Amino acid sequence: MKGVLAYVNPKGQTGFTPDPVAVLKNPPHPQAAQAYARFLLSVEGQAIWGLQVGKPGGPTRKALNRIPIRKDFYTKYEADLPPWLQNPFAEGVGMQVDSRIREVRYGVLAQLVRAAAIENLDMMKKARQVLKQNPDNQTLRQLFYALPENMDAEDDVFTVAEGLKDKVQADKILSGWIEFFRTNYKQIVNR
Repeated sequence: MKGVLAYVNPKGQTGFTPDPVAVLKNPPHPQAAQAYARFLLSVEGQAIWGLQVGKPGGPTRKALNRIPIRKDFYTKYEADLPPWLQNPFAEGVGMQVDSRIREVRYGVLAQLVRAAAIENLDMMKKARQVLKQNPDNQTLRQLFYALPENMDAEDDVFTVAEGLKDKVQADKILSGWIEFFRTNYKQIVNR
């Protein structure tokens, strides 16, 4: 085995989105619905959500691979946590979200995805197939995952966002990105 793929939550930069549960208004069996919701939110219910098959208290047939939301779950089952599950309460660092850059990035990212994966979908799929056939070729991987020059730094996002507000400039930016990704994908396919 050459290496192991592992998932790491960046400290202070990872948001956790637990799965919600609710009882609908006027259910046919309100007591059963309430009991089910209480069970799901109990330590025992959270164990079924987060532990692997075969672990005491875990699921019996198939792992659900969900992130439990109770602190006491992580204390009780610390030794049995699957490798992918990190205790979000142990991080000790709050996540700071800059709403201004989040809004700006969203608009820019939408156009970048459009250029890379919508306008160039067929060529991107062909390039991805070549990557699958050549998983160790770092040159091809770098080409596939490369970003346009005007997206190299955080400040570039703000500059591009301003340009996207003007129709003529937005067309230039988008057509440049489309061509950038198309060229990279073609280089991969025609290697």
